[in-house]
Amino acid sequence: MKVSLNRFLKMNKQVHTLLDGKLQNVLFRPGQSYQLPEDERFMKYLKSQADKYPFTQTLVDELERLGVKHTIELCKSCLGRRKMIFIPTFVFEEEKEG
Repeated sequence: MKVSLNRFLKMNKQVHTLLDGKLQNVLFRPGQSYQLPEDERFMKYLKSQADKYPFTQTLVDELERLGVKHTIELCKSCLGRRKMIFIPTFVFEEEKEG
C-alpha cells in the first residue's frame, strides 16, 4: 500500500513509530508517495490522523472545489461550542496487481 500526504497540506509531517522492532522517525513530504511495510498498527495510526481547522465557509468551499475529503464536527475540547473542519492527513492508495 502506498501512502502520501493529503495534497491540501503543504508542510512535512514527522511520525514516530515502531518499525522492525525499533523506534523510528518517518518524515513525509508533500507531493511524494511512500511504500510502507504492512504493519497493521502503523496503518491504523496513520488512518486516524487528521488536521483540524476552525470552520469557515470559505475553507469549506475551497476544499470542495479542490475535491479534498473533509468532515465537519463540533469541537470536543470546547464542549461543542465551535465547528471544526477535519482533513485526513494521509491519503492511501491500494496497489494494483498485474
